[in-house]
Amino acid sequence: MSILEKRSMKVLLVLEHHFFKDSTGTVWCDRVVDYHFFERYLQSFERVLVCARVENVGENVNHCWNVASGKGVTFVGLPNFYGAFDTLKNYIKLKKIVKRAIECVDCCIIRIPSPISLVTFGTIYSSGKPVAAEMMMSARRMFDSQSFPYGIINGILHLYTKYICFRVDGVSYVTNHILQGEYPTNGFSENYSSINLRECDYYIPSWNKKARLEEFIIINTGFMDDYRKGQHIVIKTIVELVRQGYNVKCILAGDGIKRKEFEELAKAENVDDRVTFTGLLDKEQIAYYLKSSHILMLPTQSEGLPRSIIEAMAVGLPCVASDVDGIPELLDEKYLVHDFEVMHYVEKIKIFLDDFEEMKKASAMNYNKALQYSKANLDKKRKAFYDKLVEKCNYVR
Repeated sequence: MSILEKRSMKVLLVLEHHFFKDSTGTVWCDRVVDYHFFERYLQSFERVLVCARVENVGENVNHCWNVASGKGVTFVGLPNFYGAFDTLKNYIKLKKIVKRAIECVDCCIIRIPSPISLVTFGTIYSSGKPVAAEMMMSARRMFDSQSFPYGIINGILHLYTKYICFRVDGVSYVTNHILQGEYPTNGFSENYSSINLRECDYYIPSWNKKARLEEFIIINTGFMDDYRKGQHIVIKTIVELVRQGYNVKCILAGDGIKRKEFEELAKAENVDDRVTFTGLLDKEQIAYYLKSSHILMLPTQSEGLPRSIIEAMAVGLPCVASDVDGIPELLDEKYLVHDFEVMHYVEKIKIFLDDFEEMKKASAMNYNKALQYSKANLDKKRKAFYDKLVEKCNYVR
């Protein structure tokens, strides 16, 4: 295959994220997606058409947002709706927009599980054009399953995600083996995280040269749109550790509609002087807070292979997290919690608070593990996967 053949390809990328277009036409994202995210696709494709929800915000831009638009990247705007039920309400509109968009490209990549991918896959698949999927997490716990309707939706998403993986030409997985077992494919496959760790993102903490610490800072990074990231569990864990006499403080990095509720919980539990809410942060600010902390705690319900843990590992933070999805591929069993009971997280955190040598050992182990997820290493795997999709396009032609 010639370089010319590769570079002439156009791909439609279906994303679940929300984007914001300002008065100049620049597109922004309030999550982890920025223009560098799309550059990985431009290694193999000439143009990327991003199919996602886009809201026109005029001059109302939050400059903590990431610039997502740039050379080679065009946005195909979907209606800016929220929630699973609104996805169904916009079913016909979504199919029409995607049908027009797929006619302009050579192939498609969908990121799953995702309600938008669920309702548009039939249209994409029936086009006859090659399609690949990037599998980000288990669909079993995509929505807060404590709510009965969303428990049903999770079940539907799980089954249909299995069907999608079986039908597409190829699947990439964020895990090494866990998601592959649950969502197998008959097509080509690869495994890589969506994280983008540069050399400057790695850092060996200075505190690990000390004999002991007088105060421990526990950090949790994640959006506060619901309870899935477990910020309420983190706050209650701080309460119990303080009750037991430990000198701990907490940073909750992120923002969302549940933030006020979490702030009220910290105040009601009399630990508001020990819990810092940072609000929305850019990448550099997140890195600053991680480097200022000592332990990452992530009592998450579902993650795939969480970026937040890998980012924390890259700056040498010991981590305590729930035993879900791909997290056991990152952390030793003794740092994992198998349920969402506060006292079980307390006991795991105390492993580090009571044994500083164990904390330093975990720090070094995590830093070395994170080296596997460098941008240079992952870019090779991503390009290999996208190039296989390009080859499939040339075969169809």
